[in-house]
Amino acid sequence: MELRSPLLIVVGLVLLAAVAVAVFIFARAGGEKALEQSGVAARAKVLALARTGVNRGPNMPLVRLKLEVSPPRGSTYVVEIEQGIHVMDLPRYEPGSEVEVRIDPRDRDHLVLLP
Repeated sequence: MELRSPLLIVVGLVLLAAVAVAVFIFARAGGEKALEQSGVAARAKVLALARTGVNRGPNMPLVRLKLEVSPPRGSTYVVEIEQGIHVMDLPRYEPGSEVEVRIDPRDRDHLVLLP
């Protein structure tokens, strides 16, 4: 009986951590959709692209992008983001590519790529 108690605690903690991660991912995805609708339209040049080793779903790797953002007002700046991109769309984000983004008007470092 003594051995079961620590094992149950460990299993419970692992399940709790998994639920917390899932909630975080889904909440962030919902925020990205809202930003696609209400963010400031801008263009960005892809400077670097790297896979993180995490998948957001089938054929949807989470990638890290380094972008040079050109907002409609203000000077150009560089930012790094992580976003899920379908494997079929990855060639659109090769370094040197120009992409459309939406910038959070309250935090210019928070932005999303448009599909």
